[in-house]
Amino acid sequence: MSRRRRLQIAEQQQAVAARRRSVAGRRLRRTAEARELSDSSAPDQAAPEVAPEPEQAEPETSPAPGGALGVDDTAPEPSSPVESADAPEEPTEDDDARPVLSPYLQPAAAAAVLSTSAEPHGDDADEDVAEPDGAADSAPAPEPELESEPEPEDEGEPEAAAEPESADEPEPALEAEPESEAAAEPELEPEPDASAPADDETEADADVNAAVVPVAERELEPEDEGEPEAAAEPEPEPPLEPEPGAEPDAESTAVLPPVPALSEADQRSLYAELGETDDAPLPEFLTREPEPAGPPRRWPRVLVLVLVVIGLLYVIAQAAVADRVPRGAEALGVPLGGLSTDEAVGALQPVADEASAAPVSLVVATSSYLTFPDRLGLSVDAEATVAEHTGFSLSPMRLWDQIVGIEEIDVVLAVDEERLDSESRSAASVLDTPAHDALVQIVDGVAEPRGGTQAAIVDSSDLRDVVLAQWPATRIQVPADFTDPELGFEDARVFADSLNSGPLTTDVTLTWDGGEIPVAHEDIAGAASVEAVDGVYELKVDGGSLAPGMIDAFPELVIDPVDASISFDAQHQIVVDGGAPGLTVDGEALGEVLASAVTVDGATGEVPFVATEAQSTAETLGAGDFKEIVSSFDTPLTNEPVRTQNLRTAAADVENTIVMPGEQFDLHDVLSPITEEEGYSYAHVIVNGILTDGIGGGLSQMATTSYNAAYFAGYQIDDFRPHSVWFQRYPAGRESTIYGTQINMVFTNDTPYAAVVNSYVEAGRLHVDIWSTPYYTVETQASGKRNVVQPGVTEVSAANCSAKGAGQPGFTITNYRQVFLDGEQVKDEDYTWTYRPDNAIRCVSPDDEDDE
Repeated sequence: MSRRRRLQIAEQQQAVAARRRSVAGRRLRRTAEARELSDSSAPDQAAPEVAPEPEQAEPETSPAPGGALGVDDTAPEPSSPVESADAPEEPTEDDDARPVLSPYLQPAAAAAVLSTSAEPHGDDADEDVAEPDGAADSAPAPEPELESEPEPEDEGEPEAAAEPESADEPEPALEAEPESEAAAEPELEPEPDASAPADDETEADADVNAAVVPVAERELEPEDEGEPEAAAEPEPEPPLEPEPGAEPDAESTAVLPPVPALSEADQRSLYAELGETDDAPLPEFLTREPEPAGPPRRWPRVLVLVLVVIGLLYVIAQAAVADRVPRGAEALGVPLGGLSTDEAVGALQPVADEASAAPVSLVVATSSYLTFPDRLGLSVDAEATVAEHTGFSLSPMRLWDQIVGIEEIDVVLAVDEERLDSESRSAASVLDTPAHDALVQIVDGVAEPRGGTQAAIVDSSDLRDVVLAQWPATRIQVPADFTDPELGFEDARVFADSLNSGPLTTDVTLTWDGGEIPVAHEDIAGAASVEAVDGVYELKVDGGSLAPGMIDAFPELVIDPVDASISFDAQHQIVVDGGAPGLTVDGEALGEVLASAVTVDGATGEVPFVATEAQSTAETLGAGDFKEIVSSFDTPLTNEPVRTQNLRTAAADVENTIVMPGEQFDLHDVLSPITEEEGYSYAHVIVNGILTDGIGGGLSQMATTSYNAAYFAGYQIDDFRPHSVWFQRYPAGRESTIYGTQINMVFTNDTPYAAVVNSYVEAGRLHVDIWSTPYYTVETQASGKRNVVQPGVTEVSAANCSAKGAGQPGFTITNYRQVFLDGEQVKDEDYTWTYRPDNAIRCVSPDDEDDE
């Protein structure tokens, strides 16, 4: 059955229920009227018996096919007449399914109404409630049969209609009573005459009942009632009724307790309590007809369909533009509008790389800090920038941007938080500058005020935030808190006016033991300046710039210092001369004297002097370390006067040579230049084994003597080389020669004390002494001569050949040195040298060589 058909049947069921409630009310009122009439008769005369009006038996209504919505199967029935009377309910939409009791009815009357109008639920009641749309296909609960009221004389309780046990359990339809029991029940009203016109209410009631009672229920009524049978609807089949006489199921059927009959007192006061006359109409809630249901509405379905179509079109539009950058879009000056995602990233990436490498200037007022994005931990993420405006999205703003277009878009940054914080702190420390007081500058002898600068206090977190907000801009203004300087422009102006009115236009006269020295105001103003000291301006004069000019004009103001020196007396003992300080004009003090003279002292003052130290003093020379001779060595002279003179010249150069700790003694540097102008002459030298003359001949003896002095002092020997042939005047294997810088003698003072070397020629020997503080202890020894080779004869045909006899044989020898410091050996050295034999030289001519 269609939903529409079920709704129509439900409406009919509701109308029948309302009509029945109206009939029940009229019956109750008629019963009350009959009782009042009987009470108004003579008290000793028995009231005439009123024959009950025959009531048109209302057939039981079988469930309509398809179910009915007119009965509220879930509404609870009152548990007793007292509860129904004491707790009346307000009319609700369920009033069509159950009687509405007036609060003024007596309990007995209310029970009668309930027993008359009670409708037991059918077996399909629970199924109807469980249907979501409220219209199940199962049959509705059948209407209960109205029972006849008992005669007034009968004090017995009429049978009450069966009441279902609960609204949650399904209840079977009530059985149809047998004809015998129906005929035995008394009726309250007399049967009307057949010829008399039927009562309007009875006829209307019959018409309504006849219109809705199904065929299955009418078949149970007596045949003599003469009512036509209604044809059964094809679907669905009504539920089978129980056979007459069958016992009802105790679990599915409940019987209400009998309703007591109204007493005469109740009958007389039934309507008296309502305060109405007998002919007053019933209350509106008993006669109210249910409002007809309107036609079904179709517009919600149409609206839902329209919304679905619009949503699909919206999704399709978003998907269509998902891979395109909105038109007009631009980032870092690169047009991106209308490009696909890959095209936009490709166009933006090169510019993003340039921005990530460009220097960034952070500026606060007049200060700036130059940095780079890499140090800030910042870079432009081109892919993320494009992704902000592409890709599928349900946001309406994304579609709106595609329609109307956009302009400049913000780039997405990749941020290294740790590096950004570190560089922000570094930049803030540089840009955080103190205040500078207003200045007073003296230009061309005139004082002029200059404005100061405020203090800038930069917070690193604020700097970080502004960099994130403004980068990739290359110049970023950093926020800062500013405070004014202690001395402002007005303070500077006042002080400048005071200088221009006197101090800078005053000449000064200085005095000293030798007389007076005038100083012109132009010179003072040229050297003057103004400084702020503890919040006060002070005039400063640069006396250091004025002192040289004053000394040039008055040379007698200066006394030169005398350097300290080291010398040796005739006994070769050390003599230390500490020198003497000098005297000159004190330039710093001169400035203070002039500044005071022009402001306080009446333009006069004294020339300040200061002592000047010599370039060399006893302390700088290390004279305190020259305590004794720590090493000394001497070698015999030859009978050649020129060679001895060269050694005297060399001894004078070596004398007073100071070797500080860690410094080297380089013999070639000490003797240089070795020239005739320095007093050196030509003498015998050995070159390539040939005895010949050379400048500075004999200096190898100075090399040997100084080498041995350093050797026994324990100093570090850096460079030396023995002669190729051995001369008996030198220790074998422990001697040295010199030949320019190619063959040299060098040692290092590796002690913590300064040393001074003295050398002299005396008693046919060359002496070298080393003065210092004792430090090392030295022990030496030499091996025997081995591999001895006797000399031969060498013929020389050179023009400068000088014949000589045979000298010493050749041999090999090793020398050993152990150096101790505080008893512990710190050096253990050995050196081996092999001499060639000193052959005799025989000069020959080239012709003699050819004859051989």
